[in-house]
Amino acid sequence: MMEIVASEIGALVIHLSSTSIGNTFEDGNEATKLIHMIFTVAKEEALSPVIIYLDNCHEFFLGKSKKKGGNLDAMNASMTRFQKLLLTYKNQYLTKEDRVLVIGCTNMPAAGDMKLMKWKGSSGKAEKQGFFEHALYFPNTSNSSRSMLWKEAIRKKVTCPCQLDFDLLAHMSSGYSTGKIFEIVNEVLSNDRLKTLASSPPSEQHDFAPKLLPMEQSQSDQTFVDFRRQWNGSKTKIS
Repeated sequence: MMEIVASEIGALVIHLSSTSIGNTFEDGNEATKLIHMIFTVAKEEALSPVIIYLDNCHEFFLGKSKKKGGNLDAMNASMTRFQKLLLTYKNQYLTKEDRVLVIGCTNMPAAGDMKLMKWKGSSGKAEKQGFFEHALYFPNTSNSSRSMLWKEAIRKKVTCPCQLDFDLLAHMSSGYSTGKIFEIVNEVLSNDRLKTLASSPPSEQHDFAPKLLPMEQSQSDQTFVDFRRQWNGSKTKIS
């Protein structure tokens, strides 16, 4: 979704996530410098429009109780070191005149703290105002849609025809998001693996199945229905 928006408006994308950052910028001063730099660049008129993209955005907005419990590796609770900075810069540093769009994406919305994720208004301290002003729900992909996604993701990596059963891959990846499917393809069809395709074509069972099984699937539609109901408890718009 973010890529479509960026393409339509011709935006520069600044990607901020546990995948892109990892365990860097752990020191408080370093974290502050990073967020300051991101928002300073985003506000630069010559670079506009700019999208600041928070992938797995729930990781930035875990509440205190969720930091202590659950699978901390999956949630990467260390990303909360940017929580106060993001809330402050987004609510205090950006103005209506700035051509900056902040987009977050997650398949685990319930993992985040609603009080932190949902913008409540401009009154009070910036770090207490919440973050996202709107929420959009994209349902899990159908079997036929996942088949097309597998085909497109692999086509982008492999120029020669592949004798893969895309319907089987779609069945094996039931519940997986679009981003996860593309992530798996990029991981499986690495540069080293691409060099061996002529002698060893990709296989559903040997190449993709081992990656699919341990991957965490997107949550059920009911999870998002419950999240929508909770979100709609305020005047904030969701569609």
